[in-house]
Order: sequence, then structure tokens, then C-alpha cells
Amino acid sequence: MLSNAEIMRRALKMGLVIPAFNVPYLPMVEPVIAALRAEDAFGFIATARLEWIKFHARGLAAVMSEFRAHADPMHAQIHLDHVPVIDEDDQVVDYVADIGDAIRAGYESVMVDGSRLSLEENIACTARIVTLAHATDIPVEAELGAAQGEDMAAIRAGLGAGIKAVEDCVAWIVATYAPDIKAVHAGSVPFLKLMGIVCGGWQMARAALVAQKRLDAKQGDTSFYQAKIATARFYADHILAQAPGLRNTVVRGAAGVMALTEEQF
Repeated sequence: MLSNAEIMRRALKMGLVIPAFNVPYLPMVEPVIAALRAEDAFGFIATARLEWIKFHARGLAAVMSEFRAHADPMHAQIHLDHVPVIDEDDQVVDYVADIGDAIRAGYESVMVDGSRLSLEENIACTARIVTLAHATDIPVEAELGAAQGEDMAAIRAGLGAGIKAVEDCVAWIVATYAPDIKAVHAGSVPFLKLMGIVCGGWQMARAALVAQKRLDAKQGDTSFYQAKIATARFYADHILAQAPGLRNTVVRGAAGVMALTEEQF
């Protein structure tokens, strides 16, 4: 079995991209691996600190246990995603301990996120993890910075709210499908609309990040890249803003759909 480090080296040499699938809920692990197997593809199962602190991944050990229960090394490996130095609530994280625990648990690649630090502090924290991980030939992913500015903040906030709406719906669907399949089906159309809107927002945000990098580097057509950011901001303010409402329709709307009998139509 190849290590994550060797898999990444080979992918880089061949010009390939390896997908990663974050699992905020443990029941997601099995179907993701099954889908990779069915498509004869390869990808990483990933877990970030946020997913075991604020969602239901339950911790590094729980994700690793679930991964090993459905292991298929020809199609999936496991990766530790974002472990922040300062988290989304502006709290200091014992990131070295978390990443050290992951390495000891068997994670073969890790990520440290120092994007809320100054560049110099970020590099120092990243170097500390690189020293820790490379002792066992474990590759390290790092988040070196976050895009700033009012437009980028609005895009980030809109996409974050959209992602939260999707996560809430998925959790509700997983919990509700077996006891009340009709309630889940009642929300299927708004859920598909929600997914389309949030996936569109993801792509718009990606374009905005690239545009901001080009502007920062003073490369290319300034007007074109400014327009990219402006359209992504519009999408966040006017389209992604619909996501929380669609979430409520999916999670709370079944009663209204099922209220009438066939004779009442």
C-alpha cells in the first residue's frame, strides 16, 4: 500500500488532482468509499477539527475507526484537514497536540491552518508541524492566508451560511429518512435547489479567490478580475442569501406538503 506522501508525489508527476471528501457525520464514510470503488477512482476521506467540535464526526479516533471499518486502500486513504491555530471563534487551539494525536492514530497526511496569524507567525507554526510530521514522512498541507476585504468577507459569509444550510439538511435527512421517508421526499425539490445554489456559490467563491490573487499580483486584466469579484459578491448577497430559507423549507416544510388529502386537491 502506498503512503499518502507517495500517492501525492505520483499524482503531481502525472498532473492529476486527488479529490478529498470531508465527513462531518460518520455515516458518510461508507457511501463515499463505496462511490469511489464503484467509479474505480481514488480519493481522500478528510476530517477537520470543526467537524468533530461542532458537528458529529465525534473525534479523530472515531473517524479513523469508521474509516478502517470500510477500508479500501486501492480507492481511499485518510487525511486530517484543517486544524487551526486560532479557530473560527477566535480561540487558541492546541494544534500541535491535535495533529500529534492524528499522526499517532494513523493519519498519513495532515493540515495546519495559521491563516488568522501574521505571515511570520503562520510560517513559524507551519514549520513546527512540518518538523513533527516529516519525521515519519507525513506530508503537511498549510493555509498560508485568508483573502481580506469587504467583498471577500461578504462572499465568505454567504458561502458559510449556505454550507451550514446544506449540513443541517443532510443531518435532518439522515435522521429522518428511515422513520418518515415521505417527509424527506417532500423536501426533495427545495433540497436540490439548495444544493445547486450552494455549489454555484462555491464555484463563484473559487473564481473570486483566483481574481483576488491576480489583482494582488498585478497580473492580467484588472477590470476583468474586479468584475469577477463583483459578480461573486452579487451572487452571495442575492442568491446564496436564499439558502437559509430553503433549509427551513426542507427541515420544517413537510407538514404543509402532506396536510391535504387527495380529495382536497
